[in-house]
Amino acid sequence: MTKKLRTIRRHLLAPEPRDEAGIAMVIAITLVLLMSLIPLAVWAQTVEQLPLARHDQDHEAALAAAEAGVDDYLNHLAQNNNYWQYSSTNLPPDNNKAFTQFVPVSGGSNNNESFRYNVTTTQTPATGIVYLTSTGLSRNVMRTVRVGLRRQGFLDFLWLTDYEIMDPALTGANVSKCKFHVWEWNTSGTPGFFNGYGPSDPSSSGCVAVFWNTQAVLNGPVHSNDALYMCGNPTFNGNTDTYYNTPTSKNLANSTQFGGPKAVANPLNCTNNPTFARNNDPASGSLLAFPPANTSIRQQADYQANSTVTGCLYTGPTTITLNSNSTMS
Repeated sequence: MTKKLRTIRRHLLAPEPRDEAGIAMVIAITLVLLMSLIPLAVWAQTVEQLPLARHDQDHEAALAAAEAGVDDYLNHLAQNNNYWQYSSTNLPPDNNKAFTQFVPVSGGSNNNESFRYNVTTTQTPATGIVYLTSTGLSRNVMRTVRVGLRRQGFLDFLWLTDYEIMDPALTGANVSKCKFHVWEWNTSGTPGFFNGYGPSDPSSSGCVAVFWNTQAVLNGPVHSNDALYMCGNPTFNGNTDTYYNTPTSKNLANSTQFGGPKAVANPLNCTNNPTFARNNDPASGSLLAFPPANTSIRQQADYQANSTVTGCLYTGPTTITLNSNSTMS
């Protein structure tokens, strides 16, 4: 009897452990299930994002295609000054299909980008502005840009020069030695004073450069096909650019010698500290062709000679008074 009581007591105080092998199996299966579901959820989320990412990519590609259309039209316009007169109803001689249908963007592409454009010239005779609408297409996404294009002219600048030297007809200098831009190789036989580039040395040729000094203040945009000669601290309160400031990577030995952005000409080794309204001026500008004769200028000013302009031609003694309210009498 005593032995039985001891056995019962021992079992009450320290029961034997139960078999938990089934619980471990449940936990293992649960973990495996979770490890399978998480990648599936990530994969499903990724798949759902693919159309959005694809659309965003096409959205940007379509914009780039539209801008390529603008560049394409500008290229045609640069080769033919009258290209603005052509449209989908009046095709140009080169049969440019971009006026009537989408054409592929040049170069390699994975999205088959294309563009088409049309022009509006109803206001061109009055304003000189051609409005170009270019539409880019990438897969099923289209985007459109609209720009106004106008030819640069003499009236766009407060100061505009082809050569930054005084006219040899006024100074008596030899034209053949002076008619060189700073970036041009001097072939006159008398080396230019920029290591063979530019006009011949003034001491031997009489070529006189226009130097900008401390007293000079220009309140408007400036452009020159030449370089700006500095000798002092002039102030330029408008955007300033020159063709001389073309990047030096385009230099050619004994052909062209550009200064790059911010460069000025200083053959006298003056102390210079010019002030510019825009950072990094003088900037790189285009080579603007000047009209060969006064008759060409008349074509840009006299509406009777050119119906696309709205200028005025004055003949005989004329007095022009510039008024304070930006008009003239």
